[in-house]
Amino acid sequence: MFKFFSRSKAAKESDKEVISLLKTDMHSHLIPGIDDGAPDIETSLQLIGGLHALGYRKIITTPHIMWDMYKNTRETILERLEWVRTTVKEAGLDVEIHAAAEYFLDDYVAGLVANNEPLLTVKDKMVLVEFSMAYPSHSLKDILFDMQMQGYQPIIAHPERYIYLEQNKAFYGELKDLGCLFQLNL
Repeated sequence: MFKFFSRSKAAKESDKEVISLLKTDMHSHLIPGIDDGAPDIETSLQLIGGLHALGYRKIITTPHIMWDMYKNTRETILERLEWVRTTVKEAGLDVEIHAAAEYFLDDYVAGLVANNEPLLTVKDKMVLVEFSMAYPSHSLKDILFDMQMQGYQPIIAHPERYIYLEQNKAFYGELKDLGCLFQLNL
């Protein structure tokens, strides 16, 4: 098992070796000022530099699209992505930066899907999604089904955080049977 929280220097160096094998991060909040991630471009650059130092060479940053809190759109995310790319290039960091989104499965996202709006994807048609960490969603499976009908592959973000599912682990099996993938946080 990984010893990420160990205090020994040897373990920390070993962790860096393991992490550097990944080379790609696909869930981060590095576009400044648009969600609960980096508040400014300086912080974005510092975080990207830290990931680069760990061995990451490709980052797919995934700002929240959670309409009640973060009214991000495909356009605003892609516009801000260009700013981050320019800053990273000017800093001389050899890291490829892309953007997808972490879609909160709410009425707004259901509307995007119903209107066949193109979603920002991690890769090909893979879409990072999340839902309430406090209570079950009544429309979750419907939205996932509609996404799949449009050819999208849902990736459930941080399933370890959905506390109410602690008593209903079979739900994860249902999501897997529906064709969902899972993204776990290290």
